[in-house]
Amino acid sequence: MMSFIKFWGCGYYYPDEGRGEFKVQNFPAIKEIIIPFFKQNPILGVKALDFQDWCLIASLVEAGKHKTEEGTGEIRKIKARMNTGRKPQDT
Repeated sequence: MMSFIKFWGCGYYYPDEGRGEFKVQNFPAIKEIIIPFFKQNPILGVKALDFQDWCLIASLVEAGKHKTEEGTGEIRKIKARMNTGRKPQDT
């Protein structure tokens, strides 16, 4: 995980109960570094659907929709269907 910081030149590592998390909270880095990397090097399997949803949320944030009640609601719906919220019919 620590090598991600060096590789992408952004993000932070947070140790968490025997595992760690790599987080990027800088939106320009997400938009200009992380998303293009994974578009060029696609994620496989069900995680590809989570990545598509994540990109959709990023586009809503970029458009400023996260500042509206409607946009926040849409983001919450998208987030609810990601990861463990994804049902077999979603795949």
